Amino acid sequence: MDQETIRLIVSVSGTVAGVLITAWFARKNLGRSLEAAKSTEHETWVRNQKQEAYTNFLAKAETAVHQAYSNFKEPFVQPRLDEMSVARRRIHIVGAPSIIELARKIDWEARKAVVARDDMEEVGEDLNAQLQSMNTLSGIVHEFNNLVGLFIEAVRTELGTGAGVLLSNMPDHRSQAG
Repeated sequence: MDQETIRLIVSVSGTVAGVLITAWFARKNLGRSLEAAKSTEHETWVRNQKQEAYTNFLAKAETAVHQAYSNFKEPFVQPRLDEMSVARRRIHIVGAPSIIELARKIDWEARKAVVARDDMEEVGEDLNAQLQSMNTLSGIVHEFNNLVGLFIEAVRTELGTGAGVLLSNMPDHRSQAG
């Protein structure tokens, strides 16, 4: 074999080896990229599920408390607490233990508000009893709002959206009587 042929064989072999090594690395990197994209997609889906579960539960709980703490001149119509229960159960599926516990406490306070408002309906015309019932309901709503603030703070920390604003630090609309 002459030298030209040997150089050509070595050159082609080197090129083929380079192509094979490059293809192997490209395939390996593509596999990693696909795994990373799949993982990111799943994390985004889970985050969205959590966000939806948390906001849905808060909406149901706040609706129940709002119904209990408004329209005192109208007969009380009990809110659908079963919808709040279903929303809370969803948090049990996607939520962190600390958020599940806060949701349980919020649920409890919302139910207490509904019972307290229902009890107000039975007080009748006794002004002292009405004031005492209103004071009890106000205390329950205050505790509910504190828990909601803690819940929002915990959710924002878990979801990575920053520290939440505590509702208990916001001015109370009742104390701004003009």
